Amino acid sequence: METIPINVESGIPLMGAIQFGIIPRSNNSMVQVRATTVCNLKCSFCSTCANESLVHPVHFVVDPDYLVQWFEHVAKLKGTAIEANIDSVGEPTAHPKLLELITKLHDSTHCSFISMQTNGSLLNESMIKKLEENGLNRINLSIHSLDETLSKKLMGNPAYDIKHVLSMARIISTSSIELTLAPVLIPGINENDMPKIIELSKELKSTIGIQKYEVYRHSRRIPKVKPETYWRFYERLKNWEKEFKIKLRLRKEDYKIKKTQELPLTFQKGDRVAAKIVCPGWYPSEMIGVAKERCITIRNCTNQKGDIVNVRIKENSDHIYLGELV
Repeated sequence: METIPINVESGIPLMGAIQFGIIPRSNNSMVQVRATTVCNLKCSFCSTCANESLVHPVHFVVDPDYLVQWFEHVAKLKGTAIEANIDSVGEPTAHPKLLELITKLHDSTHCSFISMQTNGSLLNESMIKKLEENGLNRINLSIHSLDETLSKKLMGNPAYDIKHVLSMARIISTSSIELTLAPVLIPGINENDMPKIIELSKELKSTIGIQKYEVYRHSRRIPKVKPETYWRFYERLKNWEKEFKIKLRLRKEDYKIKKTQELPLTFQKGDRVAAKIVCPGWYPSEMIGVAKERCITIRNCTNQKGDIVNVRIKENSDHIYLGELV
């Protein structure tokens, strides 16, 4: 599988693509920071179908200096220091220079808080210590079942060790890093595990944010499992709140996310622009073009790197731009 390095010399901007860079969703003080698409697991319900070479023939790995440069650019546009949420369409801890990225974000006056999503399988005690020393403020840890057999099945890797991940959770809980357990509730599959994970969060004195199982266009799907309604999902949370006397229906305010200036969109739907092809896209038959310092993912494109193509913008939600050739 090809790996595309993204740095200042690459000519690839860090806004506009969903799989890497900076994603400033809405008008709040938290932005997503995506440094890699690499993942070590193959979760059976993964919303992005990560670690699947037929679906994603290329990986992207972003240079920390370049990423922080763009993070600071976005913070300046928002007019305030902002939170860096290091998440990924893969696994953030798979980035070889994660510690360097966290250090540089921590040292930036434009960064107010650093959080990170992880499946926990690549963590160890030494790494957690370094993450703490380098300035990481919160870990959102994906634990979907405490059962060894079911957890291996859900995570799509027979080497996945829930005992190791639980050990890491306990180490995090005794550090200065805040811990949030982040299970996905999959109807009919792991709903009986939720009370156990809630009890674990109380034992560890951590926050817990139960997520709703969703299916998207490219999701990896569990056979015969359908997403439940929002009403049913929130009724479950409401009942568990009463039973366990714990807050489960979390809001932005619970994570101290504030309103900030919303960034103006670079392109509107229907705009026609000339874009320079810079690299393949994340999915087959896609290429990434660049115009006005933004990436545009162009579907059904067979042009080569360096070509100039005319593109019509089809989608622009959250500064993620999708286009088609015209």
